[in-house]
Amino acid sequence: TCALPISPIPPGLNALRACKLCKLIKSYDQFLHNGCENCEDILHMAGDDEKVREMTSPYFDGMVSIMDREHSWVASWLQKKGLIPAIYA
Repeated sequence: TCALPISPIPPGLNALRACKLCKLIKSYDQFLHNGCENCEDILHMAGDDEKVREMTSPYFDGMVSIMDREHSWVASWLQKKGLIPAIYA
């Protein structure tokens, strides 16, 4: 069997966190397992509990979903055209 990568889409709406740099929203476990797909080269969160707690926040208002970053007016308006398709604060 082939292991599939963990989706950047949170499994539910409880206990979500947002990356302080790019505002990607995921669960704590997703950040701990994969880090931030947009910022991992800079933040190095994967596998580091302390970094995940320091570089993400459970406090944010609102969410927006960006699925087609090249053609989305929302991605353009929020200046998130280069980021992975996902949910952002």
